[in-house]
Amino acid sequence: LRADFQKELDAFVDFFKVDVVAAISRFALPRSFWSFFAFCRESIRECNLVGVEDEAGTEVELKIVEPIFRLFVNGIILPLLRAPKKFGGREVGLPYCEKNNFDGDVLFNTCTVLDAFQSMTETAGNKESHAARLSKIALRLRPELLRYLLDRTITADVVG
Repeated sequence: LRADFQKELDAFVDFFKVDVVAAISRFALPRSFWSFFAFCRESIRECNLVGVEDEAGTEVELKIVEPIFRLFVNGIILPLLRAPKKFGGREVGLPYCEKNNFDGDVLFNTCTVLDAFQSMTETAGNKESHAARLSKIALRLRPELLRYLLDRTITADVVG
């Protein structure tokens, strides 16, 4: 039973790393958003708002992007996932998610992804077993999303 659970957990992590990050990378956010996030990244770096003095390389850059990650997830991703009927459908580029098709498995899967994103932005301390499992998943997935945001903010900085 434990091996089956671990297999399903790994499948979920792989789904998140590949499919969810790919879906996020296709978000058509206005260029001004990415320019704003790039400005935030530079401001965080210049003002030393994140304690990164003892680390080097990519890990430092990922820590610098952490506040932007929270803003991105809490301000964009979570509102979209909380209202799938409002933001789903052909008119928003989701042709396989019809407005009335958010019942059963689709709604359950959306809620699971929502929970995973929420656990990525919450602080530790929740002892609930479901939350603890999602927290472990979030720790494995967070660097992927941080790298995506770092790449986008660097690109926006260069282009914008």
